Amino acid sequence: AQKNCGPAGCTPTVIRKDLIGKHRPDTPVMCEWGTFDKAPNDYYNTPVTYAIYVSGLNFAYMKKNGIKYYEDKAARSAKKMYSTIDDSQGYYHAWVQPKDRSRMNYVWNIAGGNKDLETKFVEQAAKEGMRELKGFPTL
Repeated sequence: AQKNCGPAGCTPTVIRKDLIGKHRPDTPVMCEWGTFDKAPNDYYNTPVTYAIYVSGLNFAYMKKNGIKYYEDKAARSAKKMYSTIDDSQGYYHAWVQPKDRSRMNYVWNIAGGNKDLETKFVEQAAKEGMRELKGFPTL
């Protein structure tokens, strides 16, 4: 949630009313939505006010363009990225099947996971201002 709406610590949650109160006995109190439903003007814990504030700013900004705009933007970006990967004749490899690919997180490697080429790619990308491209080593 934090990469889609605001800083870490803020997760908007939508709960169907008919599910409130139907939790398992071992559900932690912070995940028992009836706690919050019964006291709408009280807080069981201190809210993460900064994260809520920044998320609100982001929502207001996004509202100007509408959800459809951002859906289309993500689809265009994903199409461009995956086309580059798929047309690379195996140099880049997206090992997630097309039907399961994310529009937000691109999972791929270089030449079947060649660490030397991946290190070179990350270094050259950094020179172009692209940071934090290195993924999880277990993938």
